[in-house]
Parts: sequence; structure tokens; C-alpha cells
Amino acid sequence: MEKIQIRAITNRAAMYYGAFLGIFLIVRFLVEVLTIDSVAGSFVVSFLFMLLPVIAYIFTLRFTRQSKIEDITFGTLFRFCFFMFFFASLFLVVVQYIFYRFIQPDYLSLQFAELITNIDAILAEMPQIAPYKEMIVEFGTPTASQIAVQSIWIYSVVGVLFGLPIAGIVKSIHKKNY
Repeated sequence: MEKIQIRAITNRAAMYYGAFLGIFLIVRFLVEVLTIDSVAGSFVVSFLFMLLPVIAYIFTLRFTRQSKIEDITFGTLFRFCFFMFFFASLFLVVVQYIFYRFIQPDYLSLQFAELITNIDAILAEMPQIAPYKEMIVEFGTPTASQIAVQSIWIYSVVGVLFGLPIAGIVKSIHKKNY
């Protein structure tokens, strides 16, 4: 199979599985913003984050079994993981932008005000963090578009960090089975 065909198959599969991963990330985001003050909600959000590598592993394994690529390389598997997280983040940022911009436009400013209040409470015991507070106040409340771009970067880095070990594990499993 030619390199261009392999890339096309990989990108198409990454978009397909990225859509499902994006739906998972959207659910995680909604749980996070709806249970912001709940301890149980924090545990659920943490659990959902810990499920990310498991889901990525399952999707990568399914990709290797369903694709018609005979000798799949580590680079192909890594590219699949990276693009899967990238495409998932694109789904997520649409929902985040709509939420922060139109559904609850004061959410970010309220969270920023709470952050400053918490830092003020900590300043009594740790005065050395005062420069950090000044820096945070100087930057101000992030906008919805800044959060969206930040999420794309975060999940792209997560795709790289999870993609390296997952690609290695799936490659070794694929090598043993074939």
C-alpha cells in the first residue's frame, strides 16, 4: 500500500474516532461546568480524564484491526493518536466557545473572581505568591476564544503524550498477532 493511501486511511479513521472522542470530551466538559462546586463532580471529572488513555488505546486497537494496512508502523499509529485527539479537541472547542460566549457569558469572570479570592486567602500564609497574583490580575479574565485555542493546544499535547506509549503498545500487540 502506498504512503499516501496509508495517510488517507489514517486521517479518515482519526476523524471518525476523533468524533467519538470529541463527544466524550464534551460530556466531560459539561460534567465539569455543571458540577463545579461538587466534590463528587470533581471525582467524576477526574475519573473521566483517567479514562482518556483507555479510550485512546481501544480506538487505536480498533483502528489497527479494521484498517487494511498490513505492516502498520509506529509512526502511523502515533499519527492516528495525535490526529484523533486534535479532531476531538475541535469538537470540544465549538461547545466550549458556545457555552462561554452565549450560554453562560459570566462563567469565566466568576471563576476568575473566585480564583483571585482564593489567592487572597492564601496570601496570608504564603506572601511569596504575591507576584503571581499580580501577574494573573494583569492578564485578566480569559475570553472564550482564548479558552478554545488553549483547549486545542492542551489536547494536542495530550495526544502526543498518550500517543507515544499507546502506539508502542499497540504496535507490539499487532506484531505478536500477525
